[in-house]
Amino acid sequence: MLKKFQKDLQKDNLDAALISSHYNIVHLTQFTGFQPSEREAYLFVTKDTSYVITDSRYTEAVKLQIPELELIEVSPTLSHFEAVAELINQHKVKNLGVEEDNLTIKEHRKIKRAKTTHYSPSKLRLIKTSSEIAAIKKACGLGDKVFEYMLTIIKPGKTEKELAWEMEKFVKDAGAELSFDPIIAFNANAAMPHHANTSDKLRATNHQLILMDFGVKVDGYCSDMTRVVFWGKALAKQKKVYQTVLTAQQKAIQYLMSHTGSGIRSSEVDKVAREYIESQGFQPFGHGLGHGIGLEVHEGPRLSPASKDVLLPGMVFSIEPGVYLPGEFGVRIEDLYTIQGKKLIQLTDASKEIIEL
Repeated sequence: MLKKFQKDLQKDNLDAALISSHYNIVHLTQFTGFQPSEREAYLFVTKDTSYVITDSRYTEAVKLQIPELELIEVSPTLSHFEAVAELINQHKVKNLGVEEDNLTIKEHRKIKRAKTTHYSPSKLRLIKTSSEIAAIKKACGLGDKVFEYMLTIIKPGKTEKELAWEMEKFVKDAGAELSFDPIIAFNANAAMPHHANTSDKLRATNHQLILMDFGVKVDGYCSDMTRVVFWGKALAKQKKVYQTVLTAQQKAIQYLMSHTGSGIRSSEVDKVAREYIESQGFQPFGHGLGHGIGLEVHEGPRLSPASKDVLLPGMVFSIEPGVYLPGEFGVRIEDLYTIQGKKLIQLTDASKEIIEL
């Protein structure tokens, strides 16, 4: 992957690139030892040499796992950006590509010796390899099992937080991890797309709605899925909203399937689902129809009214329309898909029938 990136640098007339995003470093080097929550390393890439700039905690692992990269060890007397400055001088860098959407203003100000241009390898992550898709499919398979497990433990008296904890325990017992903090939302809480789990208890009465938005990470790659189920009999209005959302998803999928051979703007797919929901008398969802997924749970492509992304073979993305009725309830149904040749393949397989527990 690094060789391809280096060729891209030459095409774009850049002398070098400074990579600061954790997941872009992982993608380019396959090294997973750095912590995503900390700024522990930078990757400095020229047309013929790549450097990892990090500290002594990782030097042995870097030497063992990616020996083809040059290692620069920072210390109390050599900071990360002093090392970057030395490399800029050493390679006579005049045009430096940087990740402007990741580099802080403070970090950017430390780069004084070169003209900087926004340049990110994130675009290389748009098209997944067969091994990446296999890893995402594996994560989706575990996600399907998580859903089946949750159906066995949802009971009146349980809180949103308790169900989220039991979900996390199941995933960790399976040797994986959550790809994000799961959303467990009862009734009116489900009308908030990114609801924070509460201590609200599930009531022992009919037409209780439970929304679950969750994902797992396997071999470094994420899954993402949303399902809605009911405790007791669902109300006619709940069923209508559910069927509206499911049909909106199906129409978006059908439209996408009919255009997979030529490439299609993601905004056009978003429009199909959005217009159907409006035709049924409901307000369109405020979020995009979907997002790409891979090393991160949210990455390119973006499926939204403003997106200019074109959906192409090898991409993996979600389709997740929703209807939200503040003070009442919300329904969102989310699945992951990939385009393979002229086929659209669904990666998540959990049931989308109306389930009344």
